[in-house]
Formats: sequence, structure tokens, C-alpha cells
Amino acid sequence: IKRAVFDAVREADLPYTVIYTNGFFSTWVATLGDLTRFGSSPLPPDEVTLYGDGNVPATFVSEKDIAAVTMRALEDPDAVRGEIRIAQNKIT
Repeated sequence: IKRAVFDAVREADLPYTVIYTNGFFSTWVATLGDLTRFGSSPLPPDEVTLYGDGNVPATFVSEKDIAAVTMRALEDPDAVRGEIRIAQNKIT
């Protein structure tokens, strides 16, 4: 669905900036990576489910960093019709 909306915006020649954020760090901390438990408790669970060998790389960002990048993109004419990826801190 996201891709269809993005394609429609691009085809309509509307100004856009796509910011790819990956996972939110605060969500990961609250669930210890087990997103089947998302929203169940403000504290990390006592047990989690590991998929595969538990070494799947992933990247996470803080909401504060997403907000900062978004605000800078609003002021940057080079960001119009562009894509910004926030994905520097890989963990497993």
C-alpha cells in the first residue's frame, strides 16, 4: 500500500520527501525486539521469541533523530523529490 501511494504521488508530480526510518528504538527497547508483544507493557518482557539464530541485522533510530531530520528536510530545497535514509546503527 505504501508503494502504491508513493507511486501515485510521484506520478502526480507533487513535491515530496520520503524519509526511511526503519525501526523505532523505543519500540525495540519496550519489547526487546519481540514485536508480537508491542504495546503489551511499558517494561521489557521477561521472555522473548528469537527467530532463526537471533543474528538478523536490523537498524533502529530514535524519534528525536527522526524529528530532527524531518525538520531539516523541510528547510532543504535539495530534499524535494528525494529520499533520505536513516540507518546507521546496525545491531542483531
